[in-house]
Amino acid sequence: MSNSALKHGTKINISARRQRESLLPCTKGEEQDRNENRSQNFYVRGMRDGEMVGNLFATLWRFGECESEEEEEEERGLGLWITQLFVHREYRDSDVGRDMLEELRSALLEEKWEQDRDEETERVIGLGSMKIKAVGVLSANPFTLSDVMSVFGKGIGGFEDEDFKFLREEGREVMRGCPVEYVRGAKVEGSLFQEGRERGEEGEKKEGAVSCADTGFWIDHGESEEALRTLERRRVKWPFGTLPDGCEYLVIVRPR
Repeated sequence: MSNSALKHGTKINISARRQRESLLPCTKGEEQDRNENRSQNFYVRGMRDGEMVGNLFATLWRFGECESEEEEEEERGLGLWITQLFVHREYRDSDVGRDMLEELRSALLEEKWEQDRDEETERVIGLGSMKIKAVGVLSANPFTLSDVMSVFGKGIGGFEDEDFKFLREEGREVMRGCPVEYVRGAKVEGSLFQEGRERGEEGEKKEGAVSCADTGFWIDHGESEEALRTLERRRVKWPFGTLPDGCEYLVIVRPR
């Protein structure tokens, strides 16, 4: 996607392989076995007037591996990553994205999913009574982040110092534990992650960037900038700075 022959603003096609790597956990060898034992995927469709106008993919996984059955319950937890929240362009500034996220949240709260079981022990794998401790998303679209924060967090306006602290201190660990390859391999960028660090330790500082990650997602930022202008007209203060080329905004919240 970095082909110099491409013209700025040209639409590109993403391969099925890249799509799968972006949306679902790794399926290679030992990594596949490990992920199958501690993650579960979700899909939600967005419908309007009988037409599909959006879709949502998400992966739920458990943090780390439990040392014993007696491990304290509060030390265990689940992570949820919104791997794709797509809404047709004509519906992006609407409630389609929030509706899909609300449907996912409702299903998770009411445990409306098929729980995998270990064939030998018959124990539920990675779910049970564990609570979701972090919800993350990488996206170049501010509307996507706004929807995720509204449904699972306290909204953009409610993103305060303690939330930035959680993102800064726990963000890398959450991403490293995510079974989706492109999330785990992304490199965090922005001033939030470089306070008190020498320039270069986490890569060169990106001017104006606050919280994002280099995912190699090279797209035109015209729609992103348009969305930011829409939020600005609504007097919404955008807290995550600018978006460098090849990066996506990064948000991880503690679910309310």
